[in-house]
Amino acid sequence: MIRLAILVALSISHALGAGFCAVRVLVTDETGKPSPAQVRLLDNTGSVVREVIARNGSAEFCDFDFGDHTIDVGGGPCTHVLIPGVRVLFGRTQAFRVYLTGCSIMDVQLIGCSTFFRVTGPHGEALAGVSVKSDPAGVVAETDEYGRALVGIDHKESRILVFSKPGFLPIRLSLDCSRPAYGERSITLGAVNQ
Repeated sequence: MIRLAILVALSISHALGAGFCAVRVLVTDETGKPSPAQVRLLDNTGSVVREVIARNGSAEFCDFDFGDHTIDVGGGPCTHVLIPGVRVLFGRTQAFRVYLTGCSIMDVQLIGCSTFFRVTGPHGEALAGVSVKSDPAGVVAETDEYGRALVGIDHKESRILVFSKPGFLPIRLSLDCSRPAYGERSITLGAVNQ
């Protein structure tokens, strides 16, 4: 399962008077335990205004410029949560809770690279039974009835993959894993007698 994230706006507390912090982001796992995460404040052009690591599950942005901003929670090899339309409201602390339910694919912690492939024929039809071979390891996957296959390689590893099925021209491609990541790619095999 790919990392899921749920965003809940907690509350807007009134803190009229002297000093107040504009935004507080609480990051927890699905059990409510504080979760470490990268938290970035972006301006309306997408430029990073501030970046913090919520090591104890909490991040604050006490003051920033006028206008709409976006808070980006997560990042790295996993998906992330965007909180758009964040502004400084005088005298109020806006609190947001982000639930991160892990960084895994198919319940395996992401420590290498996984690529989800969809293989189709020349007319866009899904191709079942396409063999995915790695040189020199051999068969690493075969597409299901919808033409889907998941291929994983270790961190800092490179492989040449060959997609083949009788009646179709094989395709070779290089897959590199310079840092842990999840990717999606479409492959189209041409028919032998085109």
